[in-house]
Amino acid sequence: MSSKKDAEGLSLRLRSRAAALLSIDSDPAQPIFNDITQLYDLRTRLVHGAELTQKDFRKMVRGISTVPEERVESMFGIGLGFALDRLRDLVRRAILARLGLAAGDDPLWPLRGDAPVERQLADDDTRRAWRQRWRQVLEDAGIGDAVSPHRPAIAYLTAASAQP
Repeated sequence: MSSKKDAEGLSLRLRSRAAALLSIDSDPAQPIFNDITQLYDLRTRLVHGAELTQKDFRKMVRGISTVPEERVESMFGIGLGFALDRLRDLVRRAILARLGLAAGDDPLWPLRGDAPVERQLADDDTRRAWRQRWRQVLEDAGIGDAVSPHRPAIAYLTAASAQP
């Protein structure tokens, strides 16, 4: 039972931190939180061999904010590609955020030692400062556009690439 509680706590920390740090106007916190919920649950079921019906699998993929509804119904493989692109993008941005927050002589979240991350992110001003810091580190490195979600690779092969 403790193991299940630990996993739930880890999942909640992961979702909360990602939503707090990665959100931007074009990718708000709530869809990030919800997508990580779905993706982490899917990952857990697959990795640990839990029962997963085709209906549940489709429902989970359909629940990802970047997956076009029609892709899940007509071409599930392409819908799944959109879900995997979302996962890759969130992981990429999370790694960049973590490295950005650990950068410099006075890191906000050093790679060593404990930091009261949840307490820090609960404060609006601190959360805003943390977001600004990692984004500024990327900007200073000449890769400021890496803050934004990438266009899904699968879009290049589908009708979605014709969308503005």
